[in-house]
Amino acid sequence: MIKYNYFGDEASIYYEKLNNGLDVYVAPNNKKGNYYIELVVRYGSNIKEFRPLDKSDYIRLPLGVAHFLEHKIFDTEEGDVFSFYSKTGTYINAGTNYFCTKYYIDGKKDLKKNLDYLLTMIYTPYFIPSRVDSEKAIIAEEIKMYDDEANWILDYETKKCLFKTAISDKIAGTCDSIMEIDSDLLTDTYNTFYQPSNMFLVACGNVNYKDILEVIKNNQAINNRITNKKIEYKKEIETKEVSLEYKYLEANVIIPKLIYSYKFDLNDFSFSPLMTRLYLSLLFTHLFGEASLFNEKIINEKIALDFYMDHLSFDNIYALTLEAESEYADLFKDMVDKTIQNIKITLEEFIRIKKIWISVVIRSLDNKENLAYSITDDIIKDNKVHDQHELIEKMNYEELLQIIEEIDWNNKAFVLMMPKEK
Repeated sequence: MIKYNYFGDEASIYYEKLNNGLDVYVAPNNKKGNYYIELVVRYGSNIKEFRPLDKSDYIRLPLGVAHFLEHKIFDTEEGDVFSFYSKTGTYINAGTNYFCTKYYIDGKKDLKKNLDYLLTMIYTPYFIPSRVDSEKAIIAEEIKMYDDEANWILDYETKKCLFKTAISDKIAGTCDSIMEIDSDLLTDTYNTFYQPSNMFLVACGNVNYKDILEVIKNNQAINNRITNKKIEYKKEIETKEVSLEYKYLEANVIIPKLIYSYKFDLNDFSFSPLMTRLYLSLLFTHLFGEASLFNEKIINEKIALDFYMDHLSFDNIYALTLEAESEYADLFKDMVDKTIQNIKITLEEFIRIKKIWISVVIRSLDNKENLAYSITDDIIKDNKVHDQHELIEKMNYEELLQIIEEIDWNNKAFVLMMPKEK
């Protein structure tokens, strides 16, 4: 077990790589009564082709396998997983994104019993053909529900404009693609990616690292899953060029919605991808964050009724998205363009944002879910946990100015969603 500081001396993280291959990260915080544990698989919807273990040929996956697999993990021979956890007032859920699948529990008591059950559930697959087939109807209804949701449509169409790889596909798949999924395909996918060596566990809040390790080491299901075999899959390379610069949509909305996005290649900058992500995030916080002059202007002048900034970063790609509800799409777009053409940030503003970041992160350490998310995000992106305080302190004003000079603003996409009647 290795102990190291996270955000200076504000928190500690205990780390150990177990003999079964699982990486375990434990961040105790006894100020809170609850504990939060997530078990993460390094497998998401971005993987389209892989070679199943002990087989010679690659197979191409239909869309939605990772999400479908997440659903089937909750299907156990014993019965309803949710009934088990409800008896102790423990919340359990899961989520699949492009890069990973995570299963998590949030509770106050019976930590050992609940963690043991979670491990047994995940490492005891139950892919009965008839029940796999019945799950298709459930997932199809979920897909249809999102297909009618305006914000989801806007987000999906934006990704189709920005990206050319699997990041532009629907995580849950389509009603047609999930019909191609069967128990044999799920078994091959599970056996390949759900190895403890391709997974990690993060435990935060009212937890003790000795208790966590004891449960994992004694759980029979995970110990039966020790394979540690090499995983082979074809990785798609995303470039900074967008697929489409403009997309017009009509949907059942009252006020027009829009997303204006920029896409960057982190390898185009003079600094490491990690530090470049931080500098870009600080810059965009200054330009478009809640306290920015841009945000104040568009809200006060009623150019937009609602506005927020977000970003997506993976591998060498960083994408900034600016989303708004606005009757003045052209004016909004022009204001964004003028903002990036005349970037001004003083040393004092730079220092102020750094201080705000530090105070925000310190406060967030008491939020077990936020801390777990930050740890997981670091591992998925960089395969290690970063000391956020050290990274923020390392940033300097001259490097930020250099980053600004190196930004290529030419790769962008604008998606406009108008009310159908207009």
